[in-house]
Amino acid sequence: MTKKNLNAMKELISINFDEHVWCSINLKNKDKLLIGNIYRSPNSDNDNNIKLQHLLTDALKRSFTHTLITGDFNFKEINWNNWSTSVTERHPAYGFLETTKDLFLNQHVQLHTRYREGQTANCLDLIFTNEEGMVDEVVHLPGLGHSDHLLLTFNLNLYSDTAIKTTLKKNYFKGNYDDIKEELRNKDWHTLLEGKGAEESWKAFAEFVSIIVDKNVPVSKGNYDHPKQSAPLDKLARENIKDKHKKWLRYQHCRTTENWNKYKLARNKATSSIRVSKYHFERNIANHIKDNPKQFWKYIRSKTKTRQSVGELEDSCGKRWSDSKDKANVFNEYFSSVFKVEPDEDLPTFTTRNFNSALENVIITKEKIQLAILKLNPNKSSGPDIFHPKLILETSDELIEPLEIILKKSIEEGTLPSDWKVAHVTPIHKNGSRLKTDYLSSNKSNVDTMQNSSTNSER
Repeated sequence: MTKKNLNAMKELISINFDEHVWCSINLKNKDKLLIGNIYRSPNSDNDNNIKLQHLLTDALKRSFTHTLITGDFNFKEINWNNWSTSVTERHPAYGFLETTKDLFLNQHVQLHTRYREGQTANCLDLIFTNEEGMVDEVVHLPGLGHSDHLLLTFNLNLYSDTAIKTTLKKNYFKGNYDDIKEELRNKDWHTLLEGKGAEESWKAFAEFVSIIVDKNVPVSKGNYDHPKQSAPLDKLARENIKDKHKKWLRYQHCRTTENWNKYKLARNKATSSIRVSKYHFERNIANHIKDNPKQFWKYIRSKTKTRQSVGELEDSCGKRWSDSKDKANVFNEYFSSVFKVEPDEDLPTFTTRNFNSALENVIITKEKIQLAILKLNPNKSSGPDIFHPKLILETSDELIEPLEIILKKSIEEGTLPSDWKVAHVTPIHKNGSRLKTDYLSSNKSNVDTMQNSSTNSER
């Protein structure tokens, strides 16, 4: 690993809080990191407590892409596991907690950090960041010297090391649906599916549609390596930007006061239109968040520098794995261990249920199929087959007839096509520290050892 001079510079924040120090570090491109360390005395008066809230607010308002704030805040009344406190609104701990929530700060210390004999252990030393994935692997070590505070070490991640994905995917939102509809309309479905069972009919239908889709739906690699960092601009904003560039070139050619004033007007107009365009774009995302949550989270991810991913996993033997295939095997081992194994003996006898009328037949009509198709969400992903919800919605009128034939055959035979029984199951890494369960369970004995070590050193 090569050493690099960070060129840290002292940062001044003019809030008259008792003890705090700040520095800034230039990162890649124009990104900057703000680091602050704060000490709040447990005997701090109300005026100083309010200044602490102003201090945090001022720091987060500054134009830094990354913010890291550490320190001893001495708020034993706050439970950081669920971000709650039992004190009243007049208590300084309540105001501090509400401020961290309003600033959307992430707090990464969950275990107690101060141990003293005869006193309750508390979580007083905290680590705040403005992005969730910036800090991981927080480790509690015995305190320095006779200190009753534990020593915290952690990893600071400023950028994501994401591998570039080259998986080809069909872009169903740019498909040539006019040609797809034309080919579907010209197909004689009764002749194609005649004499076939439900399974064979579905295979023939899916094969025919897949050929049409391959011809009329474009393929893209996606934009995994360079996600967009800004909202798309509307037509007016783009025109104002072009006008600003023209005015700048004119001023460069002839540096007169008149040309400079024209450039300033064009620049301000472009800036204003960009802000308005961004506002409308974000407003539209917020209004359609229930219908299209993917767009919302895609925009959120484009604004974050760090992203949490599945890190090293620990198996049942205590061995850690970092390779993707090995981690998948660890997941598989765990999921298999928690599945309930049914006994081989006879199943229990169930009480016969009474019913008033028997369901003798199921009537399938084109109208019912159409209603079911209209309920599909075009923004959802497709399953293992090629039938994306966008494709089905766009060609619903043409697909109703073959679907009706296949569904009726399925009901008559009492079977389902094998493709309908297949699904993609993806384990999702939930919020929290990697190996959180194993880490907390293994660290319980470590923390007890630290507590004893701290107590003995005090003696």
